[in-house]
Amino acid sequence: TFRGQLDKVTLMDEHGPLNIYLLPFIKPAMVRRFYPDDKIETYEEAVKAILKASHINPSERNILVAHQFITSGDREPERSDSESISLGGLDNIDASVFDDFDYVALGHIHGPQRIGRDTVRYAGSPLKYSFSEVKQIKSVTMVDMGEKGMVNYTKIPLIPSKDMRVIKGPIEALLDP
Repeated sequence: TFRGQLDKVTLMDEHGPLNIYLLPFIKPAMVRRFYPDDKIETYEEAVKAILKASHINPSERNILVAHQFITSGDREPERSDSESISLGGLDNIDASVFDDFDYVALGHIHGPQRIGRDTVRYAGSPLKYSFSEVKQIKSVTMVDMGEKGMVNYTKIPLIPSKDMRVIKGPIEALLDP
């Protein structure tokens, strides 16, 4: 639940502080009451108001974990049949809003993919939830944060013990052992 500011956890390693910010799913109406002086009509304006008030230090290493619908210019992420589409792009937030973050870990979209730059990524779901996902390779993204500006990631495939598949034919033939 959004309580008026980003939750922040800071870890230390040999490269200094690593700030991890947590942004739950928000809607403009949820954010307006915390920032009455800002004009907040869209999802993007809501996220911008939150980030501005968070005083992100761009000289430190920063990670954002968020659950919003992120686009990059006119490019939208690939979606599955089970994911709803908002008419007119009302809920779109451009990836450029996150320029102060070294890595942005996104939820909301079932297929693992980048949006905008390589370090803004949808993790994807660990399981397949619709037939449109039958050919997706599910994965976990391991992120290695080196010194400022040095971000490496590896996608590790998740291999299900029983995978989803599509079979077609008359019901009698499909049920015949």
